[in-house]
Amino acid sequence: MDPIDYEQDEPFRSFAAARDAGDFRIFATAVALFPLTLWAELLTIAVIEASAFDRLFAGMVSVNDEGAAVSTTAGRPTVGIPFTSEARERLRAEPLSPIARACIEQAWQHRHMLLAC
Repeated sequence: MDPIDYEQDEPFRSFAAARDAGDFRIFATAVALFPLTLWAELLTIAVIEASAFDRLFAGMVSVNDEGAAVSTTAGRPTVGIPFTSEARERLRAEPLSPIARACIEQAWQHRHMLLAC
């Protein structure tokens, strides 16, 4: 497999341009180490400005080989989910991995700082 050329290959070129413009920010919030396997994962949070998100994910599909897009109502995919306490509570009922749950909790805990940047 050839390495990714972030200046030419889409969608990486558009993601890098959005990052360079300050419209796509990534934050590392924690490192999780699983004691039985010694597998480490870096918990990251992406904050994407609405206009950049709309542009970058214009071709987003509702279902693919990995499953269905998260939705605000059962069976109806939506574009974007407001990051409210209600949405957070609903996501707690979803079958998410422990790492995904930890990322959501980290994002919620640090939401004011993440959105102020």
